[in-house]
Amino acid sequence: DPADSAEPAAWSSPADTGWQAAQAASVPALGGTTTSGLPKRTPKANLVPGSVNPAPGPLQPPQPAVPISAERVRSRMSSFQQGVRKARNELPKRES
Repeated sequence: DPADSAEPAAWSSPADTGWQAAQAASVPALGGTTTSGLPKRTPKANLVPGSVNPAPGPLQPPQPAVPISAERVRSRMSSFQQGVRKARNELPKRES
């Protein structure tokens, strides 16, 4: 039967390009070696395509952080100190 001797049909998946990129990244690109025999890094040579989304448009400066009031910081540090004291008091006493 001619169908038995034919090679099976090749199949593909939408994820094939990702698998191919991962296969290529599994063998890292090297930029040669140093005089002491260590490998040199080649910047951006081993990135997997699609692993990082490009920035949409021109770069925007980061938004300034919202200032935290001194009272809020004091309250947070006070709560932390109380928690540490409570935990230390719950530990069994050790004899030196």
